[in-house]
Amino acid sequence: MFTLLYIIISVIFILIDNSLGRNITLNAVAYTFGSDDQLYSSFLKKFNDYSKKNNLNIEINLNLISPVNSSTIIKDYGSMIETVMKKTTNLKYHIYFYDNLYISKYGPYLLNIENYLPKEHIDMYDAKILNSVCKYKDELVGLPFSLGFSALYSNIELLKKYNKTIPRTWDELIKTSRYILDEEKKLNNTDLIGYNGLFSGYYSYICNLFYINI
Repeated sequence: MFTLLYIIISVIFILIDNSLGRNITLNAVAYTFGSDDQLYSSFLKKFNDYSKKNNLNIEINLNLISPVNSSTIIKDYGSMIETVMKKTTNLKYHIYFYDNLYISKYGPYLLNIENYLPKEHIDMYDAKILNSVCKYKDELVGLPFSLGFSALYSNIELLKKYNKTIPRTWDELIKTSRYILDEEKKLNNTDLIGYNGLFSGYYSYICNLFYINI
């Protein structure tokens, strides 16, 4: 599964408060399937340490929602965040970590960060990724925080045995797998599996299927 998480920063609030010389506390929210928060906490700790060292007077607090501390499932989390974003007063969160599948849902409530971040900062990111999954109606409403990539592992020994190449399409994968399975069955080898997607039991199972069919 190709998954992206985004960090959306309400830069306008930072600029306003900084101009008034105030100490700033920003609230961030994220969702994780497990209890491990290192992905987020280590990132925010580095920022908070940098802020303290350079007298930025900015601190970020993280609200990490997970099955361990909440009964909220990923679907409810998505709806909850949208409800929070719709509020125009008493802003609860300034930074959102979310899956790019929600970009069409959250896009209307997010800032076009091209109006606030220097071009040289945005140019540090891959333009193809920004254009394909970080934009809502041609506005850059997010930056990639984490990238996940899928890989296909092949049994090279069996491919060489039957003079087959590594499949490059799903049709080739099906055809090659069936051929090798049939040939191995003739040798009483019935323990082989043609393809194992290693799909998880969480919502990401649906995401895996979605990306397979793109």
